[in-house]
Amino acid sequence: MNRTLPAVLLATLWSLLVVDCECVPPAPCATDDDCLADQVCGVDDGRCGPGEGEGEGEGEGEGEGEGEGEGEADTGILNPGRSTFAVDVSTGGATVSRTMELIAPASVDRAPLVPAIIALHGNGDTPTGFIAALGLQQSAEAIGAVVAVPAGRNRTVTFGTFEFPGIDWDAYNELANNEDLAFVDAIAARLIATGDVDPQQIHVFGYSQGGFLAFRTAIDRASTIKSAVVVAAGDPLNDGNRILATARKIPFVLRVGQNDAFVDIARAARNNLITSGHPATIVEVAGAGHAPFPIAAGESTSVVVRALLQQQLLAGP
Repeated sequence: MNRTLPAVLLATLWSLLVVDCECVPPAPCATDDDCLADQVCGVDDGRCGPGEGEGEGEGEGEGEGEGEGEGEADTGILNPGRSTFAVDVSTGGATVSRTMELIAPASVDRAPLVPAIIALHGNGDTPTGFIAALGLQQSAEAIGAVVAVPAGRNRTVTFGTFEFPGIDWDAYNELANNEDLAFVDAIAARLIATGDVDPQQIHVFGYSQGGFLAFRTAIDRASTIKSAVVVAAGDPLNDGNRILATARKIPFVLRVGQNDAFVDIARAARNNLITSGHPATIVEVAGAGHAPFPIAAGESTSVVVRALLQQQLLAGP
């Protein structure tokens, strides 16, 4: 187990070269799942009918959701559907306002407590694009989980003596100087405060730069995070000692394309996790690179993502 700065630099510099949003060429929709997977990044190109793609999601979510979001902040009750929230984040002596989209399944009105998954997009993406490309709205309903999708903030991240422009998520700095770790903490606290979310069932899911932050969050918050799915990423610090020192051993699932420049970073993360006693598996997808989301020939992005999310809900320390 070790920590090597070159691995950190490789991960960060590569993320600058790749726009991580889940963009794929338009193609005719054969099924609902294909329709979701084939969305142009952040765009409803009209190929999906109402309720199958981003068209209904935004119409339902942001039009109705922002109003609901304000109400939910006061009542502490989640309403089924899609909402947009502002979240105040305090770190480094300053407070900034960040936003997230929240998807609550119909079961939130029936179940005593529901699980929650915080899903982190890649560089250059948005919650709207991420939800559409991965089919997260339909998955939330299918698996009966709240899915929170925060918006990254693109800026220059300073890590030690290095500065990296164009990063949406800071997966490197300590909490005192890390707005994004504080943001994820604030989201988890807000979800639990609703009284509808099971505090023992908070999970993280991330792709690319969002995957690095998901890994970091799960390690640093292992006492409250139940599991992590990390796609096209690994340990941003390559720090086996940090993994060894976690509050408890939680399960990790890593997924990476065999042609992804991060494949060795993902493998090293899996090895350090296993050495430290964390249940960890890795799926290396043949023929897949870094972007779009790594799936095998004949697979559907939304079907693969739904299976990963379902696997998270069944996992636990």
